[in-house]
Amino acid sequence: MKFNLIFEGTDCVGKTSTISELIKILKFKQLIKFDAPKNYNSSYNHNIKTTKILNDNYGIILDRSMFGEEIYGPMFRKYDVKYMRLLEKSLELHNIYILMVANEDILERRFDGEFVNLEQQKLVQKLFKDQFKKSNVKIKFLIDSSNKTPKELAHEILFKIINL
Repeated sequence: MKFNLIFEGTDCVGKTSTISELIKILKFKQLIKFDAPKNYNSSYNHNIKTTKILNDNYGIILDRSMFGEEIYGPMFRKYDVKYMRLLEKSLELHNIYILMVANEDILERRFDGEFVNLEQQKLVQKLFKDQFKKSNVKIKFLIDSSNKTPKELAHEILFKIINL
């Protein structure tokens, strides 16, 4: 099966650790780490380019994505990402959206305070969950990382993919 994985979720839910486990198992060669754009134009251009790369290739894992930009853009960078719905609709079927979440006490325990404060982090997670429900992406998984190791999470994700 050929596919790409698009990971999202607030800080400290285990995205990067789970991705590291998946790379070992799947032998994916390409990991794209989403860097926060500085303004609307760079966000737009970066997301158009990333969507094209995802649609034209297989074996890519994206650590953060355009989905996060839809939340972080307005909240922290003060610009709206109105083009997101069009980009989302243009994602081809082999792109799998994975939203990782954790319960609040886990978030508090893992919280590092590096980018957002704890209340913002909880709000971001709620916004991600709302966005995920509304998303038109054909294949998407909501993964709760609470009390699971990255290896267990990687196996859970692979099990879901195998059973598509």
